[in-house]
Amino acid sequence: MGYSESEYFPDKHNHPALIIPVGTEFYIKRNIESGERFSNVKGGASNLFNSKPLTNQQNTPVFITESAIDAMSIIEVGGEAVGLNSTSNTDLLIRLIDGLENLPPFILCLDTDDAGDKATEKLINAFKERNLRFMDGRFIIKNCDNTYGTDKKTSLKDLNAALIENRNIFIDSIDKAKCQALNILPSKLEEYEKQNIAGCFAEFKNNIKASSRIQAIPTGFENLDNVFDGGLYSGLYFIGAVSSLGKTTFCLQLADQIARQKQDVLIFSLEMAKNELIAKSISRLTFMNTLSQNIGTSNAKTARGITDGHRWANYNDKEICLINESMNEYEKQIAPHIWIFEGVGDVGVNEIREKVSRHIALKGRKPLVLIDYVQILAPFDFRATDKQNTDKAVLELKRISRDFNISVLCISSLNRESYTEPISMKAFKESGAIEYGSDVLLGLQYNGMDYDESENDKSRLKRIRTMIKDCERYAARGGGIDIQLKVLKNRNGKKGNSINFVFYPMFNYFKESNNDFSEINDFKEIEEETPFEVNPNNFM
Repeated sequence: MGYSESEYFPDKHNHPALIIPVGTEFYIKRNIESGERFSNVKGGASNLFNSKPLTNQQNTPVFITESAIDAMSIIEVGGEAVGLNSTSNTDLLIRLIDGLENLPPFILCLDTDDAGDKATEKLINAFKERNLRFMDGRFIIKNCDNTYGTDKKTSLKDLNAALIENRNIFIDSIDKAKCQALNILPSKLEEYEKQNIAGCFAEFKNNIKASSRIQAIPTGFENLDNVFDGGLYSGLYFIGAVSSLGKTTFCLQLADQIARQKQDVLIFSLEMAKNELIAKSISRLTFMNTLSQNIGTSNAKTARGITDGHRWANYNDKEICLINESMNEYEKQIAPHIWIFEGVGDVGVNEIREKVSRHIALKGRKPLVLIDYVQILAPFDFRATDKQNTDKAVLELKRISRDFNISVLCISSLNRESYTEPISMKAFKESGAIEYGSDVLLGLQYNGMDYDESENDKSRLKRIRTMIKDCERYAARGGGIDIQLKVLKNRNGKKGNSINFVFYPMFNYFKESNNDFSEINDFKEIEEETPFEVNPNNFM
């Protein structure tokens, strides 16, 4: 720092001046009388004053000021400061920051005039983009202005004027600003404030308006839609059942019925091949078409009967016509809105998120997502337990449903001890996240699984085992078995409802029964006329 009694300034007069060195190339003359205040010697653009604190790794806040005099005012009372020397040097500061790491928190204290306001706004935007710690410190100048509280406009323009006006308040304000900069991340403060109810209430009201344009997705099952108040909404749905009770078949039929409405469906099949699922859908259509055309259900085909080319040689014209008609129906009305992604241990939640995002970007439509089944998603951590990995998957799937505002339907396995018990939430206990993370929790069970108070445990167990064996024998010959779908949890609607179905495992078909389990009673014809023996394990 230097002093000269007489220096020539652009106002064409000599004045006493401070001499402020800036780097090694030039210095600044600061007029301490009236007239032109600054002059850069040797010409060219000025550099930053005292840029060394930018490399400070001690987490000490650094004030960004407009002039070197302002920076020195901060330094005088024990702070660290960098002077721009010109509002045009904001880009220079940003470029310098981009080349540094472990940056300290910044306190912006530029002048309170128009040029200072514009430069401050530019720096705020740049710091936000870089996720830097910063705060607007111009309140220091206002604190020192005794008239600010009356007209809401400060007469003080910079830090040096504030120091001269009220030194004690200036020092106190500097200390408070340093503490605040160390204890918060101001670049995150705006985001945090938005989480306050007052800050997000407008969004709440906008969502109500937007919801009037969002329709539920009808499932194609009338009774189920009534329970769900119109169909599926955005959220995380889980359905569980014991092995071979038709949970995959039920969800596939639901997906096909939704696809008929021109609603896209993404199916992540982690156990069954794509062709197996397509064959199950076509098998169902052959059965439904025999019913609608009244041509005898013995002409309907199993999934194996669709894919086994050797059997086609023995089919009559009616059977072949039925298959071709069903295949054409599937190809034209369902397939255009179905995507099936296969995976065995290599598909995880991140892949699901990526494919959902890609689908929305490419097709411009939000899909229903079906996952079969959640316990065999690729693990997040091979060192974690199965339960820990499933819990993590459930939480991430919940985020996907929320982030994309879509319905995510997941199939889940059950605890082994639940196989002879009525379906309940405790059947999902091996993964607590399913019970608590789901918006809707559904369970399939044989009709008749519920407790009868008149029987003891031994007689009940005997009855249940006999009932299950009878159902399996009946289903293996093409008959329909009585199934209940229980709504175990419904976060935004009714729970405790039971919906009755007749399930034809051989033909992959669920029909709502409206409590009348005799709606389709073609069993005798199927039993007598089915042309080949079927292993029910292949079709459940």
